[in-house]
Amino acid sequence: MENYKKVLIRGLLDAYYWMDESIQNHVRAAGYEPLSRSQAMIMISVAGGVRRPSDLARRLGVSRQAVHQLLADMDQRGLVDLRPDPADARAKEVHFSKRGGGMHLVAVEAQRKVHEELEKRLGRKVLDDLTRALLNTDWGEPLQPKAAARKAAPKAA
Repeated sequence: MENYKKVLIRGLLDAYYWMDESIQNHVRAAGYEPLSRSQAMIMISVAGGVRRPSDLARRLGVSRQAVHQLLADMDQRGLVDLRPDPADARAKEVHFSKRGGGMHLVAVEAQRKVHEELEKRLGRKVLDDLTRALLNTDWGEPLQPKAAARKAAPKAA
C-alpha cells in the first residue's frame, strides 16, 4: 500500500469541513446567521427525511438532550418547527419552518455551485469517478472486529 499524505477518514473529514464552510459562506452571504456544524448536520438530516430528535441524536452520536438544545436554538431562530409525530403522540417531528426552508434552498443552490467549482478544479471525469467509487457505492455494514482479534483496552493507572 502506498504511503498517502492523509488517511481516508481524515481526508473525508477535511473534505466535509471544506464543503461545510463553503456552503456556510453562501448561506451567510444570503443573510442567514451561520449554523454550528451540529446544526448543519441536523439540517442535512432533516432534508434527508430524518425527523425524530431521537433519530437525529443517534445519527449525530450525541445525547437526546444535546439535540433538544440544538433544536431549541434552531426553533428560536425560526429555522425549524417541532410538530407532533402522527405515528406516536408522545414523540415530536422536526420540520423546516418557512425561514428554515428558505435557508435549505440557499444551501442546495450553494451545493450546486460548490459541485461546479470542484468540477472546474478537479475535472469532470475525476469528480465523477470519485463520486461513483467513493460516495455512490454501498460499503455494506460497518465492520465488527472478530472476537479473537479484540484486545482489551489498557486500564487507567
